[in-house]
Amino acid sequence: MNLRNRKREIPDLPTFQSQLAQARLEAGQPSYYEMGKGSILSKPTIHRMLKGDAIPTWRTVEAFLAVCGIPAEEIGTMWKSRWVAVKQTSISQSPTPAPVTRTTPEPTVPTGQTCGECGCWVTDFTLHRDFHQRYELRANRPLVAVPGGQPAA
Repeated sequence: MNLRNRKREIPDLPTFQSQLAQARLEAGQPSYYEMGKGSILSKPTIHRMLKGDAIPTWRTVEAFLAVCGIPAEEIGTMWKSRWVAVKQTSISQSPTPAPVTRTTPEPTVPTGQTCGECGCWVTDFTLHRDFHQRYELRANRPLVAVPGGQPAA
């Protein structure tokens, strides 16, 4: 029975793959190497298309069928609708992903206070007091907080 005369049906992936294999058979069963010459198809791509467990892209299916000598009009109508049906079937059958749950705790803001001298948020007053002492020794003047965050002149 000629594949082109079959009634259109909604195929699953194995059926679609067998229809692609039948198209290749009707084209004289060219080797994967011959099919890849001058097209976007590679031998591994053709193999995955015919035997794999993933739906091939439309671009590769279209190139495969063109190499098999299928008319462009038939590729764009009958074959495209078959591919879309397989794609939709796989989408509807794919499991819904589980909701993402956070495994790490929410980050917490460290406890501390605002420095009365400079306005910084301080979590370690000993370290911050040392900073003020070193700054005042180097600058030879006290550190003063300036409204608006601009350094003192």
